[in-house]
Amino acid sequence: MTADPLLTLLQDQKDALLRGDYNALSGVLHALDRAVATPARLPRDPSVLADAQRQAARNSQLLAAATDGVRQVRAQIRSDLGEPDLTTYTKSGEKQVVHTRAARDLRREPGQNR
Repeated sequence: MTADPLLTLLQDQKDALLRGDYNALSGVLHALDRAVATPARLPRDPSVLADAQRQAARNSQLLAAATDGVRQVRAQIRSDLGEPDLTTYTKSGEKQVVHTRAARDLRREPGQNR
């Protein structure tokens, strides 16, 4: 653990990203915004600033990866709920699509008569 508050916040951000703790991440992001909005509170030591820059760049990559992961999951959920599950054709040859959700609703329960 580091003594500089900015480096501590950046480490907290990294930890929250790696845990997938979006509630903690929200609080850390607000604290980082406040920290960088007050120049007097920023470290003066060039080596600390360089370390902070490296950590921020690393966290940016982690955040981009987490965002991509969330997008992929959302797309998969949308796909599962919205992509056609079954394509049939009417007697007249018209295409008819039964979507995943509707197809699940059409399945019979064991022993159920329709």
